Amino acid sequence: MRIRDLMKRVAIDLGIVLAVVLLVGGSIVGYVWVKEGPQRAEARRQAEAFLAEEVAQRNSMENLGDLDVEPSDLNLEKLEQNLHQPTLRQPEARQKATKLGWACGKERCAIWVSFLVPFGQEIPATEPPAALMVSAPLFKYPRHLAIGGVYLGETGEEMKESCRKRGFGLETGYHRISWNKDWKLVWGESNGKVSLLMFINERMIKDAEARGDLNPSAPVGATKRDAK
Repeated sequence: MRIRDLMKRVAIDLGIVLAVVLLVGGSIVGYVWVKEGPQRAEARRQAEAFLAEEVAQRNSMENLGDLDVEPSDLNLEKLEQNLHQPTLRQPEARQKATKLGWACGKERCAIWVSFLVPFGQEIPATEPPAALMVSAPLFKYPRHLAIGGVYLGETGEEMKESCRKRGFGLETGYHRISWNKDWKLVWGESNGKVSLLMFINERMIKDAEARGDLNPSAPVGATKRDAK
C-alpha cells in the first residue's frame, strides 16, 4: 500500500508541476503575443498597402490598351498621346532631372519616364526622354504593351533575339544589351521571365555629363523597383 500511495503522490506532484509549466508557458506566449501586436499590425498594414499598390498598377496597365512604343522616337507629347497625362511627377534623386509616372498606385508606378529637365520646370512637348522603365505588377505580365518590340513576360533569350533582329543586341554586361546606337537596354527577370525593362539613352546622358549637368554616380531612371 505504501508503494501505491507513493506512486499516487508522485503522479499528483507531476500533474501539479505540469500544470504550472503550462500556465507559465501560456502566460509567456500571451505576453509576447500582446507585446508584438503593434509590430504585427504594422507588418499587415505594409503588406496590404503594397498589394493595393500592385493591384492599382495592374489595373491601370490593363486600361492602357494595346501599345507598341519606340523609345528612340518618343517625346513628352507622344507619351501623353499614348498614355494620357502622367499620374505622378517626382524629382530624380541627386539629378537635375524629372521623372513622370504612369500606371500608378499612390506612391509607385509601373511606368517611369525620366527627362533631363530640373524638377519644377516645364518639360517641353518635344523633349525626348533620357530613360524609360517599365516593370510588371504582381500577378500580371502585360503582353499588350511592347517597348521597342520587347514584352514583359517573355524570356531573356526571346528578348535578346528581338534585339538582334533589329541589327543590334550586343551584350555589354550582366542583363545589359545594346538596343540601337544610342540606347541600351537593362532588364530584370523573375522566375525566368522578364519582369523589368529599362531603356537608357546613353548618348544623351553622356552629353549631359560632359556639360556638367548630371552627377555620373547617380544613374538616371533608377528607382527602388529596379531590384524587383
